[in-house]
This record gives sequence, structure tokens and C-alpha cells, in this order.
Amino acid sequence: MAKISIFAEPSFPANIDKIVEHLNRMPHYIKFRAGDMPILFAGGLINQVEADDQLPPELKAATEKDLRAILFTQRAYSDNYFYHSVGNRVIISLSDWPYLTNMPINNGIVYFIANIIAHQVNNDFRHKKTTGCIYDFKVKKRAIDLGMRNAFVCPDCLQRIFTSKLTQNQLQYLHDLRFILNDLGSASKWNEDIVDYWENSELEEVREEQEQLDDLINVADFIPDDDTYNYIDITNTTMKDLLKSYVYLMDPNLSIVNKGPALEQFAKHFFGIIKGWKLEETNHLLPDCEIDLIWDIVGGPEKLKERIKCDLIFMECKNLKSAVTARHISHFAANLITHKIRTGIFISSGGITGYNPMNWKSASKGAYKLIIDLHKSNGTAIIPFVGEDIEAVKNGANLAELLEKKCMRLHMV
Repeated sequence: MAKISIFAEPSFPANIDKIVEHLNRMPHYIKFRAGDMPILFAGGLINQVEADDQLPPELKAATEKDLRAILFTQRAYSDNYFYHSVGNRVIISLSDWPYLTNMPINNGIVYFIANIIAHQVNNDFRHKKTTGCIYDFKVKKRAIDLGMRNAFVCPDCLQRIFTSKLTQNQLQYLHDLRFILNDLGSASKWNEDIVDYWENSELEEVREEQEQLDDLINVADFIPDDDTYNYIDITNTTMKDLLKSYVYLMDPNLSIVNKGPALEQFAKHFFGIIKGWKLEETNHLLPDCEIDLIWDIVGGPEKLKERIKCDLIFMECKNLKSAVTARHISHFAANLITHKIRTGIFISSGGITGYNPMNWKSASKGAYKLIIDLHKSNGTAIIPFVGEDIEAVKNGANLAELLEKKCMRLHMV
């Protein structure tokens, strides 16, 4: 496991211990540690070499095997940069913070931790213009404010990252980066201190989980009794379950909290009609993520299995009004690649940006372009499955044959 040690001068107005504590509560591959050695930079302005020379030899020795040692100071660099590095040590200056942003300085600490991790994932590009992406160079230091509020990796950088040959370590760092940026953006959009955001989230966690559980238990209230289907000659229990889950999924009064579980429940029965497919897990919690559905397809149709070229597939379900974006696809791709799963099915009731089932050869933009680029670069196959596909099967199309065609099309675009 990689380790990052974080230090700050004694007078630095940030809660390093709390930040480290909460970072370590996330599903992560990187272990964070609050440095216990005092650092103090003498004089006025600092520069790259002299600042590093002032660090205690004991600190350098204690952190020499770390992925990074990050040190925060309020002293300004003579070149007015945010930071410089020597070896694996990075000294970050947050001087004149109130003149750059009205955001809490704790958020700045977390932003630069994320920034350093982003560089570990990919270090060959910077935006010269301000975009809000974590890969902005920030020629104007006040761009830090937009960076914290956005806290994201832009679509162009995501595509660049996923079409490069990432090592296993880089994939793991990218996973950690996603969690950190998600929380930082959620806090910063409302000028909330990231530490307060984390602690308030923990207080609400139990209540929210109970509310979601209550909502899921109430699913039965929306499902009609079996007598509703007496006029249909269905003897297969699986088909009954499929029909009921479809009625529930299409219910216009379905609450937001139930939309995701409704699509997952439908997908479980819908793909269960494929002979030989066995549902292994639902909402399976891995150390770093949750997989909606995991299928064992060893006993499935031979032609489809030959196209998919693996024994297990992951399935992601998104029941949104709008089409999913490259950001959704990139998160799913990271899970596939990290866990060495060759093929996944991404179900989106609202569609996938850039994807049109009637014009599948066009892959010039959006999430669909990322799907094609991923398949061309490293063989990861994400099969898009949208609302029109569900309707096609409902109207008589063979689901296994439809999936087989989708696999073939990935090779043809």
C-alpha cells in the first residue's frame, strides 16, 4: 500500500489530523499519515532548493519510501508558485490564502493532496487556460477557487488518461482521486469546510441508511398482486417477476431514491431470462467500490460467451432522466480495469451521450466515444444498453442475440 505523509508548520491554520483521519476512512489504496516532526522555514521568501535544505534529515529519512511527503507552509515562494518538489518531497505554499479565495484553508489542503495524486496518475499534460480541471496549471493563482468548487477531471483529460496504458498502481491512485474530488466538490460548492462536511455526513449516515431501507421495504406497495396477471398465461415464475419489476420500473410515481434499485431489480430478472446466466452478486461491496450486479455466464449461449470472452461480467445500472456522460463511463471502466474484468454492461434508461442504437457506427463524441476508445486501447468492452434496447426485447428481439451484436459492433466502429 502506498503512503503519503502530510506535514505543516506549527502555526499553519489547518486541521491536518482531522483531514488525515477522514481521508483514511474512505475506500482507498493510499494510506495517509499526519507527520509528527516539526518543520519550520526560516527567513522571508523561500525557494525550491533552500526550502528543502531546511527540512530535518530525520524527516527525509522517515519519508524516503513514501509515495509522497507533502509539506504545507504559509511562506511564499520567490517565483510565486504554489509548490515545488525535490525527490518525493513537495513543499506547498498557501501564502495570502484569503486574497485568493474565501474557501476554508482545509479545502485547499485537500485540493493539493488530490492534485499531487492526479500527477501520480498522469503527469504529461496541464491546461494553460483555466478550466476548473484538476490538471489546470493555474497561471493565475486565484484559479484555485474554481478548482476547489469544480473538483473534477475534465472529459478530455479523462479520455487521455483512459486511453493511456495505466499501471495497476495508477489505476488505484485514480480510484482514490475520484473519492477525494467527489467529497471536496460537494463541500466547496457551498463554501463548507471539508472537515465539517465529512463530520456532518457521518452524523447523517445512519439516518439516511435507515430511510433508504424503509423506502426499499415499501417497494411492495407499488407492485400489484399476482391476480393482476391472471389473464396472461405465464407459467414461468421468472417471467412473472420480470413483468412485475417492469411495471414497477415504469411507475410514474416512483420516488428518486427508488429509481436506482428499481432498475437493478428489473435488470436482475431481465438478464436472468438468458439461459445459463447465473446471478452471482447484487450490490456487491468490494474494498473500493460497489458493483450493482455480477453475472457468471459460463453456462450461457456459446456464441455470446465467445464474443464476451470472459466468465464474469460486471453490470452498472443508471436510472436517470438524462443520458449518462463520459464521467459515469470512466468510473465504471476504472472498476472493470482495476478488478481485471474484461467486459461490463452499462444500462442507462436515459441513454448514453453520443450513442444512438440506430446509428451505432457514429462514435465521434460523448460517453460512447470513450467506450470505443477504451476498447481500442486496452480491450475493455463496455456494452451500452439503453431504454430502446429494453423496448426492442419487449417487442420480440432475442436478448442474447442483441448482446452478441453489440459485442460485434464494438470491433466494427
